[in-house]
Amino acid sequence: MMLPAAMMILIVLGAIAVDGAVAFLGHRHLADAAAAAANDAAAQAMDEPLYRATGRFTLDPAKALQVVRASLIAQGDPVAAGAVPNLGAGDVLITPGPDPLHPVTVIVTLRSQVGFVFSKAVPGAPRVALVTARASATVVLSPGH
Repeated sequence: MMLPAAMMILIVLGAIAVDGAVAFLGHRHLADAAAAAANDAAAQAMDEPLYRATGRFTLDPAKALQVVRASLIAQGDPVAAGAVPNLGAGDVLITPGPDPLHPVTVIVTLRSQVGFVFSKAVPGAPRVALVTARASATVVLSPGH
């Protein structure tokens, strides 16, 4: 009589562990996608007209958002692609750096959902986990630029 109850507890604990691992892996994928998108934005979103006119380096926020969206789609990861509809202008921040050699930092915040595997079988249990990740990339200019 105890063996079936113990097996049921073991199965439930295994299901919880698998769903927890799925949520953790989804968070890691989203963190990697945020880091790649921040690096892409730092490399590609330069405000060229301002730089040509004044010699001052900065990033264009609209272009940075566009680059982040394109980066997330190009990665082909469903968790990263799930972050695109939730992405707004406030999720791609451009801040001034501490000195002229580090003029700007791009901070990307992503939110997405990860579907659970086993909790779908439990009435009232959540079907998805909401995951959030943040990454930043700082532009470094070589001396003389």
